[in-house]
Amino acid sequence: MFVGAGYAGVEALAELSDLVEDAIRFYPGLHAAPRRWVLVDAAPKILPEIPSRLGEYAARELTERGVEIHVGTTLESVSDRDVVLAGGTLIPTGTLVWTAGVTANPLVRQLGLPQEVYNDPADTFVAGFLGSPPMNFFERNGALVGFRPEQMLPKAAYSTQEPLVHVWFRVDRVENLGADRLLYGSLRDLAPEVKMIINLPFTVHLPITEGQAYEFSVKERDLKFFDKESGLRIAPRPL
Repeated sequence: MFVGAGYAGVEALAELSDLVEDAIRFYPGLHAAPRRWVLVDAAPKILPEIPSRLGEYAARELTERGVEIHVGTTLESVSDRDVVLAGGTLIPTGTLVWTAGVTANPLVRQLGLPQEVYNDPADTFVAGFLGSPPMNFFERNGALVGFRPEQMLPKAAYSTQEPLVHVWFRVDRVENLGADRLLYGSLRDLAPEVKMIINLPFTVHLPITEGQAYEFSVKERDLKFFDKESGLRIAPRPL
């Protein structure tokens, strides 16, 4: 079975079919081997990149060779013994060739200067991949909300006119990391079950006691919102 009826899929299927037919001439014992060629594509026709008359000619040629063509459909599921098309058609197969294209590697989902990508990630993969510690996430009002560990500071440490969001952070453990401090804990009122990390720079001298909750703040613009299903960035919403 070949999935993808563009240039690559049609040419690969036709070449492999010719190779098998040539092999049968030299190895007559292969005549008894079952052969079934299936071509699947989500587009309404094969070879949509070329003029219709040429695509229709190619479809007729393949059909005359015994190729089954399924267009306007996709794969619903795949196992080691068969595939199921979107309409429910089950086709036994031990070989599946994918020529329908792939998505980009997650590492290049978002292009830009490193600091820009770090501050404005396009999705949760990029947000969680960059940074050490990575971005914290918690669920709120049907969305995933994220913030960088260094962007959450004690309320008294902020002297800005920018809008702030104030939260209570319960500290479970303190780890000294050079001059900085890592605070392990959770947002007491917003997400008490989600473990998070706050990175306090050496310029913040607030005494911290494990087991206590402290009022922290983060700039509204530093809160990033993501769709729970796709992981893509969405517009900000109230907490």
